[in-house]
Amino acid sequence: MSWKLRDYLEQVRDAIEYKEGATLASLLSITSADNRQRIAQAFRANPRLNVNSEVSFLAPPWNDILANLVKAAQAYDNNHFAEAYGCLVTTFLGFLHDFRNSETPWNMRAVHMLSKDMKILAEKADQELGLEGSEEGKQYDVGRRLNGAFPAFGSKVKRPGMLFIVNLLFRIYFRLNTIKLCRNLINVIEPRAPAVGTDFSTFPAGERVTYCFYTGRLAVFDDDFVRANQQLSFAFEHCHRNHARNQRRILKYLIPVKLTLGSLPNLDLVRRHNLTEYEDFVVAVRTGNIQLFERALETNEVRFLKSGVYLTLERLRAYVYRTLIKRIASIQAQRQPDTWHQMKLSLIRTALKSLGDEMDDDEVECLLANLIYRGAIKGYLHHRNKIMVLGKTGAFPKLSTLSPS
Repeated sequence: MSWKLRDYLEQVRDAIEYKEGATLASLLSITSADNRQRIAQAFRANPRLNVNSEVSFLAPPWNDILANLVKAAQAYDNNHFAEAYGCLVTTFLGFLHDFRNSETPWNMRAVHMLSKDMKILAEKADQELGLEGSEEGKQYDVGRRLNGAFPAFGSKVKRPGMLFIVNLLFRIYFRLNTIKLCRNLINVIEPRAPAVGTDFSTFPAGERVTYCFYTGRLAVFDDDFVRANQQLSFAFEHCHRNHARNQRRILKYLIPVKLTLGSLPNLDLVRRHNLTEYEDFVVAVRTGNIQLFERALETNEVRFLKSGVYLTLERLRAYVYRTLIKRIASIQAQRQPDTWHQMKLSLIRTALKSLGDEMDDDEVECLLANLIYRGAIKGYLHHRNKIMVLGKTGAFPKLSTLSPS
C-alpha cells in the first residue's frame, strides 16, 4: 500500500514543478486531518515503510525537505508534538530558502501555511513538554524562526506577504505575554508609511484587520487611546460583516476605548454582540450612577483583568462622578436659580451617600479638586466655606473634550 504515500509525494512534486501555490499549500498542511490520515494510513498498511526510500525519486533538496514533512505528520499523528515540531522546522526552512530565491511569490502561500502549522505545533509541543516536566520553549523558538523569515519578504512583490508573519508573531507574543516584543513588529510594517496609509493598503484586507486589532490592543496597554481608537475602529469597520465572532473580539477593546474618549456606544450595538458586561458602564456614565459603576467593575473584575481592560474601565469613575455632580447642579439650578453655581460640599456628600458611596468633607473636596484639575468640571473650591463655585457657562465640558489620563 506504499503507493498511497508515493501518490501524495508526487502531487507535492507536481505542485512545485508547475508552481501551483494554492494546491501546494493545502498539501503541506499537517494540521489538516485529511493529509495526516492519508500519510498515517500508508504507514499502518505497511509498518516497514521507509520514508527515505519513498522520497528517493525526488531531486535534492526536496527529498530531504519532504522526508521531514512526512516524519512531522507521523509524529503529529502519534501525539509526539515536540518531535513533529522539529521535523516541521526543517521543512519550513527548506521552503523558506526556495521562496527567498524565487523571483515571484508563487510559493508564498506554502510558506504561510508552514508558518501557521509551526505555531500550532509549538503550542502543542510546549503543552506536551510541560506535562513531561521538561523545559518548554518551542513557542519562543517559533517566534525566533519567524522573525528570521522577514528578509525573504524584502522585495516589492513579496512584501505584502510579510504582514501574515507579523500577525502570527503578534498572536505568539500576546499568548506568551511578551508584549514588549510587539513594538518591534510595528517597526517592520510602519517605518515607510503610517498604518492605514497608502502603503498599508497594499497588504491583504484580512491581514490589515488583524494587524489593526493587535496594534489597537497594544495601544490600550500603552494608554494611547487615540491610536487605540484609530486602529480598533479601522479593524471593526473593515471586518467582514459575516464574521460576527471577530467583530465581537474587536468591540471587547473598542468599547472601553470609546468610553474613555467620552463617546458612549449605542446600547443596541452592545447587546447585538452579546457584550452586556459593558452595558452598565454606559448607563453609569450617562446617568452618574456610581453604585452601578462599582458593581459592574467588581462583578466582571476577573474577565476585565484577563482581557487587559480593567484599568481602562477604572478611568471611567471620574466621568461617572462628573455626570452625578452635573445632575445635582441641574436640580439645584431649578430650586435656587440665582445661586445654583455655589454647591455645598455637604449636598454632594449626601447625594454620594444615597448611592452607597460614603465620604467625609475632605474626601469630597479631594474628589472635586481632581475633577477640576482634569478639566471635567470648570470651577474652584472655597475651602473655608466648604463650597464649590462653578463657572456660570460651560461648567461641565463634553466628555469627548476631556483627556483620558
